Amino acid sequence: MNPALKKIRFNNRLLMEASQETLDSVYKTYNGIKELLESIPPGAGRAGWVYRLVEQHRGTVTGISCRDGCGRCCHGKVEVNTEEVEALLKSAEHHQWEIDKIRLKIQKDFTAEDFRLADEPVSRCVFLGEDQRCRVYEERPLVCRNHFVTTPKENCSIEGAPLDLVADLLPELIAAAYDEVVPESGVMAEMVLERL
Repeated sequence: MNPALKKIRFNNRLLMEASQETLDSVYKTYNGIKELLESIPPGAGRAGWVYRLVEQHRGTVTGISCRDGCGRCCHGKVEVNTEEVEALLKSAEHHQWEIDKIRLKIQKDFTAEDFRLADEPVSRCVFLGEDQRCRVYEERPLVCRNHFVTTPKENCSIEGAPLDLVADLLPELIAAAYDEVVPESGVMAEMVLERL
């Protein structure tokens, strides 16, 4: 399999079982997206362009049970790139939201297990309000945009309940191409803290 396609967070097993013709088509789409991204000036503006592209496609996906104010998925380690951090910080500055530096310092070294075991206020994303609504929803990172479930919404409020994640190829191709165009990435808590 082409190394670029291995970066796709989509279920790689499906791609491994695909015909060569299908793989060639996927790789052609990937390269087209990558070329588009490379033609856009770097910075928060390119992040916004990527977000709009994903959102346009997201409207074609059915069966998503996520709802406003859930926030269950907003307690974990999130990988972002430098442009996404720039977009987050611009949004926070524009809205005059204070970012909890103490929580960022705690979270920057957290493992996935640490997030799972930590109390709610400590594990909560610094951009998630106490009302469980994302304060930077319009500028939320790509990983957040590509994370949806189709299981009954009640499962989200039950600790340990099974959740069926949506695996959607086009947004994953966009994310993989974006990762290649902007390779400077890391843990959101650490990257945001570095720029404050």
